[in-house]
Amino acid sequence: MSLNREASLPMNSKGVLRVTSYVTTSGGRMTPGQGAGMSDVDYLCVLLVEDRDEDATRIQRILAGCRDIQFVVEQVGTVDEACRSLADDTYDIVLLNDQVGGTTGFDLVETLDQGDPFLPPIIMIAEHEDRGVDLAAQDAGLADYLVKRHLNPSLLERSIRYALERKDNEHKLQRLAYFDQLTELPNRAQFNNLLVERIDAAAAADSSFALMLLDLDHFKNVNDTLGHPVGDELLQRVAQRLQLCVEHGDFAARLGGDEFVVVGQNDRPWDEVKALVAEIISSLSEIYRLSAHDITTTTSVGVAVFPEDGTTYSDLLKNADLALYRAKDAGRGTWRLCDREPVTA
Repeated sequence: MSLNREASLPMNSKGVLRVTSYVTTSGGRMTPGQGAGMSDVDYLCVLLVEDRDEDATRIQRILAGCRDIQFVVEQVGTVDEACRSLADDTYDIVLLNDQVGGTTGFDLVETLDQGDPFLPPIIMIAEHEDRGVDLAAQDAGLADYLVKRHLNPSLLERSIRYALERKDNEHKLQRLAYFDQLTELPNRAQFNNLLVERIDAAAAADSSFALMLLDLDHFKNVNDTLGHPVGDELLQRVAQRLQLCVEHGDFAARLGGDEFVVVGQNDRPWDEVKALVAEIISSLSEIYRLSAHDITTTTSVGVAVFPEDGTTYSDLLKNADLALYRAKDAGRGTWRLCDREPVTA
């Protein structure tokens, strides 16, 4: 769980403190405080969606009775306020009344992007026990369904802890699914998603971008002569250097083996595209001082441009691959376009 926070209390987007803080006393209980001791204990940011002040006060007192976690709570009374808070600020958990501001808590859930990895777990707190609402909360993907009259510090703390652990496990699974474990770059599956999004955005804006397909020259020789552990260390260093080359709006990924890809930001001037390719080739060609060996390698790059060289994922990759083979045929350690020579600077 990501419980550790900065020592200062959270501010909203305008820099205004919007929370009630609870701090741990010497007796182990949490009582309202001014932020003392915040750097010494973990605390969670809670968005409480509750329109009845007396119920909100009771829930905050229950949170204050939890033994092992400190909470910072912001209360809002309507679905619209909750949506704005979730858009403006970051929370660890949402406690959602099933009836709020004349609407149901499900009205809030329906407005949220359930695929958003930064969406906090949502626990519904109902006025009365209702199996139908319980099942609906489960179907909606909510973390738990609790009844107000049953609430106590132990129950609420356990529910929050389990919700956060499940969310943490989801993040780990997503990372395994979408990020390369060796280099920590996006993997082919995530690259597919990102490139399709970039194509759609560029087509809608009538803009262009460059896709750069990279391949380490003679990488197989490293594995064959020095072993796969050295080859893996080299790939990690390559990924680190590649990340230093890309700028805001660019993204890099590892497609597999010694093959990497960089997609540039939309409408980057052609001179800047050429400069980026040259920087990548130069950076990746500098000597690598690994744990047991010093290695020098070169990189070949094939460049495809949207929409001139393709308007689909498959066409762009195919033409970038053709360009990559042209670069290797030209002597390696250089770059080519799919059907024309690069314009010299």
